[in-house]
Amino acid sequence: MIIRIVSPDGGKDEFELFDDIITIGRGKNCDIVLADDHISRKHLEIKNIGGLVYIKDLTLSNWVSYNDEKLPKELDVQYYDFAPLLLPGNYQVEIDADSGNLDMSSSGHKMDIMQDDLKPVSMAVNTHSAKLKEFADLEKEKIAKEKNKKQARSLKEKKKKKNKNELMVFILITLGAIGYVVYESVINVHNPAPPKLKKIKKVIPSERLKPITPPKVEESEPETTSEVNQKTPPSLLLGKKCQSPIEKALCQVIFKNLSEFEGVKESDYVLHVYKNLLNTAVELFGDIKTVSELAVKNKNMTKAIAGQYIILPSFLEAAEKNNKSFIEIHLFNKTAEGPEVVHTFEVDVTDYRKFDAEDYPKAYELIKNKDFSYFDKELSEHIKVKKK
Repeated sequence: MIIRIVSPDGGKDEFELFDDIITIGRGKNCDIVLADDHISRKHLEIKNIGGLVYIKDLTLSNWVSYNDEKLPKELDVQYYDFAPLLLPGNYQVEIDADSGNLDMSSSGHKMDIMQDDLKPVSMAVNTHSAKLKEFADLEKEKIAKEKNKKQARSLKEKKKKKNKNELMVFILITLGAIGYVVYESVINVHNPAPPKLKKIKKVIPSERLKPITPPKVEESEPETTSEVNQKTPPSLLLGKKCQSPIEKALCQVIFKNLSEFEGVKESDYVLHVYKNLLNTAVELFGDIKTVSELAVKNKNMTKAIAGQYIILPSFLEAAEKNNKSFIEIHLFNKTAEGPEVVHTFEVDVTDYRKFDAEDYPKAYELIKNKDFSYFDKELSEHIKVKKK
């Protein structure tokens, strides 16, 4: 069986393969590898059964176009070489079997085909070329839209970061001014100016000066405020969570036993998930001693805790359908002063197209046995540390 791949730039690669089943995709285990992010890891399957060729779409959320229509998922469809076979990224696939695909009779003689039943070859070629151009234009338009969307998101992030920095400068200046005023007032209380002495003939007991009691340190409002401001977590952590329908639905997926301050909160295009680090780690690994040992051995342990129940293709797709671009996962510890965020990670909701559905259950089944190798290889790169 000969398979030709026509790339977007017009280049053509030809492969002669002798297996009856051939796979095309981005994964290294495929018979024909296309290193393109538009292509799924296992994208297209080609079967040669007695000289007849069948094709099947292996993707979850991607597509294969045959004869100007998308193939149904996981269903074998007979292939004829007069109909165009296209993949995302404007790749064209041509297949030549050992025997002709139009040989439909059991005796080996070609069936008589009425002229009106098939398009003329020239019309099929023209239609094919037109559709190729149409798919190429759609891909260019899609790439342009994604680029504009990323630029708009980048500008929004820069503006948000600038406003945040300006607010922090204003807060620091305000706290500094308050601290200076309080400091001056405390110095004046402890070191008052010496009173002017007057000669008096008689001292009335009720008029005697009462001793000045210095204020207690814990009642110094500005110092307490400064300490709280340094340890107070973001307002979303203290606020109500799991209120909207999507928040409630996702909370049920992520949390089996929802503890204080845990939950899901949506804001603009970001979905915030707050997890109690210690509780989640113990739930995943069994006991605190095991958690401590794993923390020393594996640097991606906190990523694994953050990604539990979140780095699921179905979860990420649901977030994308609700107009979310990122998921921020905040891991916090409970202290005497209150909850304090210690790690923040970020996941792009579109990353579910970059790994297989079975990667998550396989990785976390091994993690329960203290084996992070599969998680490190397939999933850890999709859980990025959030830059402050």
